[in-house]
Amino acid sequence: MNSGMMSANKLNTLLWNLTAHGSNTQDQSGSIRSSSSASENETEVDASGENDLPSIHDTFKSQYSSSLSFLADVQLLYNQFAGATISIEIFNRPLNIEWWYRSRPPSPRPNAHSFSRSEAFASITLFETGMVDVPPRDLSKVLAVAEGNSIFVAKPLLSDPWTACYGSEIEMLTGNVGKLGLTLLVPPPRPRLKKLNIDTYHVINHAPFNGKLEDSFAHTTLHLSFTQYEQPVSTKAYIMKESQAYFRESLVSVHDHGQWVGHVDILSMFEDPLIFRIPLCKGQHNRIVQFDPSQTPTQGLVVIDDWYELLDPPNIDAIFRAHDNWVARLAAAAVGVQKRRRTILLSPNFCWNCAYEELRGVPKVRDLKYMTDSDESGVGSPRLRRRGRHGDKDPKAEDPPASRAGAIIIA
Repeated sequence: MNSGMMSANKLNTLLWNLTAHGSNTQDQSGSIRSSSSASENETEVDASGENDLPSIHDTFKSQYSSSLSFLADVQLLYNQFAGATISIEIFNRPLNIEWWYRSRPPSPRPNAHSFSRSEAFASITLFETGMVDVPPRDLSKVLAVAEGNSIFVAKPLLSDPWTACYGSEIEMLTGNVGKLGLTLLVPPPRPRLKKLNIDTYHVINHAPFNGKLEDSFAHTTLHLSFTQYEQPVSTKAYIMKESQAYFRESLVSVHDHGQWVGHVDILSMFEDPLIFRIPLCKGQHNRIVQFDPSQTPTQGLVVIDDWYELLDPPNIDAIFRAHDNWVARLAAAAVGVQKRRRTILLSPNFCWNCAYEELRGVPKVRDLKYMTDSDESGVGSPRLRRRGRHGDKDPKAEDPPASRAGAIIIA
């Protein structure tokens, strides 16, 4: 093991010792005082009648307890990573975790899930380097952190899209991105999808759905690559010239049979109102095995068995058939949202009645949920949504079509 690293097990022992003696406090001279001594001082203050004013000791005691709470939660966070190490540089300087002090009070019970994803990445960045302390607000778009031979990846990028993941669920992979120092991977602001053109001929069938759930996307894969865009990490505590830390623009690409389909932003997909997970049926329905087309708003569904059929989606409800293929389901959900379609995720053991109810709830196109500036169709252009000075409709603006936008069901 590198002498400059400490294993997570040793960190656990250190934190146990800290929490076991957490009642000790430190005076200004650097010596350790017991809680009984602190209590005597507090009693003297009470007797003098000066306890109405906030004291430096109270502030120090509060931050001391909050720091222990933070370290205990980091311990649980690192318990996810088998064989993980931390930099011993972390013990050479005070923890700069003002964001933690401001965001929550000390908790007597450690909880790894108390971290948001950006907070978890901020903690990993700090403990992996011992010196790079980036506030979580600057890491809201980060999808992975690479340092040394470890890559910490947000769990949603490695899971079926229907599975709900905590923000702090991160998976550690062995590998590197070919760059020294710390690399924070961020997606591009506007990922691109393959454009259809007349130079390439493809048959788009959109055949009626026969009720069979199959996997038509066994050759779909996801790939990670990088653009030329890099930006140094800016932090006051980051002062060692020989160290390197960068934000690096990273592309998550969808390929099918080795052919590029598009770039996707998976983490942003889960924050979009167009994505919906149908929960597991709680038994209020008579669960039916056979698909009934008459129960759907469009009197049936059409199948999507090819990526071109999703890149040129139908105007009616369609089902993307990638049964038990989490990679293709994840990619299709991201593409469906980028195409600005209501995207419905079916669970492995879904109920058709629950799916029918969700399809009936898909609104007309006039619902602004479908009208965004990123809609390339023009339906969501600012001109169509412009209002007059008093909130009345702009007479120059056109009415959007009243047809219902087809939903994409990921099965």
